[in-house]
Amino acid sequence: MKVALRHVKMSGIFEKSLESIGSLLSPLGTNVGLKHMLERCVTSRTKREEEWMIRDCLRLVKAKLSEPSSKPSTVIKCLAFSIFSELSGYKAEFAYIHAVKLAQNGSLAEKKMGYLACAFLLRECDSLAVLLVNTILRDLTSKNIYVVAMALCASCHVFPHDQVTVLLPVLEEKLKHPSDYIRSKAVIVLHHFYRVFPQLCLQYVTSVKVMVGDKDPGVVAHVLQFLFVVAEDLPDVVMDIMPALVQIQNQILDGKLPLEYAYRGLHAPWMQISIIRLLRYLQEPGLDIYMLIQKTLQNVKLQIENAIGAAMVCECITTLVYHKVGDEMLASALLCVVDLMASPNSNLRYAGLSLLEIVLQQYKLPLSTAQQDVVLTSFCHPDEAMKRRTLSLLCTVAEAHNAETVCTQVVDYVCDQCSHNPHLQHDLISRAVALTDKFPNSQTHWHIAALIRVLPLARDKQAKAIQRRIQLMLLAGNGSLEQRTIARSKVLNILGKYSESKTVSTAVLEVYVWSLSQFCGAEDDQLSSKGRLSCKTTVESRRSGKKC
Repeated sequence: MKVALRHVKMSGIFEKSLESIGSLLSPLGTNVGLKHMLERCVTSRTKREEEWMIRDCLRLVKAKLSEPSSKPSTVIKCLAFSIFSELSGYKAEFAYIHAVKLAQNGSLAEKKMGYLACAFLLRECDSLAVLLVNTILRDLTSKNIYVVAMALCASCHVFPHDQVTVLLPVLEEKLKHPSDYIRSKAVIVLHHFYRVFPQLCLQYVTSVKVMVGDKDPGVVAHVLQFLFVVAEDLPDVVMDIMPALVQIQNQILDGKLPLEYAYRGLHAPWMQISIIRLLRYLQEPGLDIYMLIQKTLQNVKLQIENAIGAAMVCECITTLVYHKVGDEMLASALLCVVDLMASPNSNLRYAGLSLLEIVLQQYKLPLSTAQQDVVLTSFCHPDEAMKRRTLSLLCTVAEAHNAETVCTQVVDYVCDQCSHNPHLQHDLISRAVALTDKFPNSQTHWHIAALIRVLPLARDKQAKAIQRRIQLMLLAGNGSLEQRTIARSKVLNILGKYSESKTVSTAVLEVYVWSLSQFCGAEDDQLSSKGRLSCKTTVESRRSGKKC
C-alpha cells in the first residue's frame, strides 16, 4: 500500500515536472512559460515537492541562460524566476552575472530589469557589485532622466560601501539637475547614505539646505525629511532655515500648493508634520511660532477623525509641550485631545490617551468631569492595550484623594492579566510603587499595605527594593509614637494573615520575620515564640531548597 501511494505521489510530481518543462521549453520569451513555472511552484502541496520543482526549474533556467543566442526577453524571464527562487530561499548564483550584464548593456526596459535583478540578487559586499560601479557612474551622466533615476535607485542597493566617496560628489551635482524628478531622487539617495555614513555626508548638508527654497513642493518635502534626520544629530544645523520653514507652513495652510498634494482634506500633511517636528529645535521660539501651531491645529480640527489628522494633532501638541508653553495656550489645544479620546476609533482613542499622558507629565492641568469620564470609560474597553494605557494615564493624573484607588486598580490588573508578561508586570509594579512613594498616608497607612500586596508579584531586584521600602517606612514612621505603633501593628496583622497561606512567597515571609524581630516584644501574645521559630524555619528551608 505504501509503495503504491508513493508511486502515485511521484507520478503527480512527474506530471507537474513535465508540464513545467514543456512550458519552459515553450517560448520562454513570452509570459506563458514563466507564468506556468511560477504557478507550478506556488501550488506545490508539500515543502519537498516545492523544493524539487524549484530546483528542477533552476536547472532548466541555468541551461537556458548558458545558451549563447539567448534573447534579452528570455534572459529577463529567467532572471524573474531567479528572483522568485531567491525570495523563496533557493540560491540562484549562476544568474548574478547575467543581471549585471543586463544592467550594463541593453535598452531602457532591459536596463531597468537588470538593475532590479541586481538589487534583489546582489549585496554591497558581493564581488560582482564592483562591476556595477562604473555602470552606475556612467548612467548618472546620461541625458535620459529615466536612466539617471534608475542608476540613483540602484546605488542605494548595490553600490559598494568602500566606493561611496566616489559617488557622493556626483550626487551633489544631481541636486542641481534641471529635472525636479532627478533632484528628488538625489535627495533620497543622499538621505540613505547619510544614515549609513553620516560623517561622509555632512559636507553636503549645506547644499541640501539651499533646496528648502526649491520651486517644486515634492523636492522640498524630501528635503524636510532629510533635514529632520540631520537635526536629530546636529540641531544647530537647521537653525538658519527656521524663517523659511515658517513661510512654507503658512503657504501650505493658505492652500497655495497644488491640489495633488492634498490628502483627506488636508494640504500636504506630511510636509506639515516634518515642519512641526523641525520647529522643536528652536531654542527660544517666539509668539509667532506658537500662533502658527495654533493655526495648524485649527486647520486640522475638522479632519481629526482621520488618522493623518490625528497624527498632525499629536505632533503639534508634542511640540507645544516640548517648548513648555503657558497653561492657557495648552488648555485650548487640549480640546483636540478630548476629541481624540472620545473617538469611536480605538486607534485614535489610544493616541488621545497617550497624548494626554504626555501633557499631564509636564503640566498639572485639572481634568473636567467629562474628561475624567472618558478616561474611566477607556478602562472598560475590551482592548487590553487600551486598558494598559489607561492605567498608565491614571497613575500620571493620580492625586492624594484617589491614589489608593488607582494603585488598587493597577495591582488588580497585574494579578489578573500580567502573569505571562514579565515586562508589563515589572512596569506596572514600578508605577504602583511610585504612587506609594508620592502619596503616603500616615492615617490609613494604605501605602504600606499596597507594598505588601504587590511584594509577592515582584521578582528578584524589584522584590528586594520593595522589601527595603517597607522596612524603611516601618523604621522611620510618620506622626506620633502612637501612630507609628498602630502602623506597625497593622503591618504585623497583614503579614500574619499572608503567612498563614501555604502559597505565601518567601519575600513576604522575610519581611514578616524582620518585622517580628524589630517590633514584636516579649509581651506580645499574638504570636508565640514557637510561631516565630516556625516562620524563620520556613524561610531558611525555602532558601536552601528543602521542604519545611
